[in-house]
Amino acid sequence: MHRFAVEWDNGHDSKEGVFVPRRDDDSRLNSLAGGRIFPGVHHLSRFEVEDQQDLVEMVVRDGKDSPLIDLEVHPANELPDTSIFSSLAESSDFFEAGCIGYSARPDSCLLDGLLLKVPDWKASALSVPKIRSRYFDNLELFPAGSITFDHAILMRDIPHEWHSEPQIQT
Repeated sequence: MHRFAVEWDNGHDSKEGVFVPRRDDDSRLNSLAGGRIFPGVHHLSRFEVEDQQDLVEMVVRDGKDSPLIDLEVHPANELPDTSIFSSLAESSDFFEAGCIGYSARPDSCLLDGLLLKVPDWKASALSVPKIRSRYFDNLELFPAGSITFDHAILMRDIPHEWHSEPQIQT
């Protein structure tokens, strides 16, 4: 849910991907197995989703029933004029090229890697009239004016696979 676009040098060339500060899942099995059987510690959370073709509302709650994310999105024809990307195609290409995500392990200098494989990558633009994030709205982490929301895209009913990637030492 929360992603930072990143680039790093692996000693041979430059790589692109995302840093995932926290992975949330509504599966008890995934939350128990994540970081043990497969990469990425997954926090058990409750996902409340209302998904209609012209509206998606989602609230993700942690174990204390406190909202981590609260959002409402609608289909859009293009990205907002304020986006750093000039088009949906440019954004989609960027995220397809960087579809590897690394997340921190508790009390460790290692990052777990997961690679998203999508044979038929297809994203659509969204307008976002409401978005709240306990993480990004935290003024101690992100002082007022230090970050802004850019845009959202959606991939719906897309076959995909997750693959482990080697850990990275920070």
